[in-house]
Amino acid sequence: MLVHAGPRRHLRDRPWICVDRSTIPADDVVKVRGVWVTRPVRAVFDEACRRGAEEGVVVGDAAWRAGKVTGPDVEAYVV
Repeated sequence: MLVHAGPRRHLRDRPWICVDRSTIPADDVVKVRGVWVTRPVRAVFDEACRRGAEEGVVVGDAAWRAGKVTGPDVEAYVV
């Protein structure tokens, strides 16, 4: 699981957690049931960057099939 902690948080990587300390723009996060999460298109982008193009396509396809992203969403995000 990827956790965006920001540059000032003190979290350690664990076998099931990868801590990302980058700063995320405010428009890339939304609150879902009281928890801040990245927008689906940002999550697809992060996975593609972290795991490579093939895994990015897998994650993007799953998000598209679930109705969470569209092709134009992803294209606009990466361009």
